[in-house]
Amino acid sequence: MSNFHGLMVRSAATLCCAAAFPLAALAQPASTPGAMRAGYGQEQASAGWQDHGARRHFGRRGGDRGIRAMLHGLKLSEEQRDKVFAVLHAQAPQLRANAKERRNASKELRVLTLAENYDEARAQALSENISRAIAANAMIRSRSANEIYQALTPEQRQLVRERLARRAARGQRG
Repeated sequence: MSNFHGLMVRSAATLCCAAAFPLAALAQPASTPGAMRAGYGQEQASAGWQDHGARRHFGRRGGDRGIRAMLHGLKLSEEQRDKVFAVLHAQAPQLRANAKERRNASKELRVLTLAENYDEARAQALSENISRAIAANAMIRSRSANEIYQALTPEQRQLVRERLARRAARGQRG
């Protein structure tokens, strides 16, 4: 009876997902080619990219959230927006490749964890692959953020530094 119950639960979940996905696709706003650049530095309602577009465009869950937070509210020139656009697009393929490597190693490590013949050396190698991929992405994001920071004016840099100082002070208070 237990297997039958599990089968029914999985079947019901599958049917719900199958019915929900087409509806969710219809609910998404249309994406325009220039939407990503238009969102930077604008305080208008059309700046919706800052909240949703990065996940849609780059295929990750707000991985550039720190960069977007750094740029929020700055009035970027067209040249600066173009620079941000170019930097973020240049980093995307390597970020995806590293994320794929991390996912594959994590999946293999989960399989190995439940294997009858656990191999400590293999588990260590997989763990190192995961760490290496995470570290590589952190370096790519850091380098990209610095490139974007260097494109800012001295006044904009000062605003970013003040914002980071406020965030650090909030973090120390708990």
